[in-house]
Amino acid sequence: MKLSPIFKFFFINFETKKIDHMPANDPLENYDKLTEVQQLEAEQLIMDKAFRNSFLIVSKKKTFNQVMKSKDGIILAHDPHLGITEYEVENMMQYFSDEEEYEKCAIIRDLYPKKKWNIR
Repeated sequence: MKLSPIFKFFFINFETKKIDHMPANDPLENYDKLTEVQQLEAEQLIMDKAFRNSFLIVSKKKTFNQVMKSKDGIILAHDPHLGITEYEVENMMQYFSDEEEYEKCAIIRDLYPKKKWNIR
């Protein structure tokens, strides 16, 4: 996968009820106790959940509140207060292209018809 090195995740801090940036080096409790392979698997699961949640919101299949009420809580690949940036849309498109989920790519493409895509 070819994501930018400054890719960021956002999540809801349920204690403060605010959106926070997820720390890049310790996104899970006991993360440092995992093996390197387990850490990579955990990061992939987090990234997958973030892109899928962001996709649901951006495509208007679910509202932010509906996603927030899911059993897993919410983790996003964009900041919902600021809206999704072009950079984040490109990352989402690249992610679903890499996952060969072309139906999602088509939906994203149709949401941004003026965008010139350069997805590999």
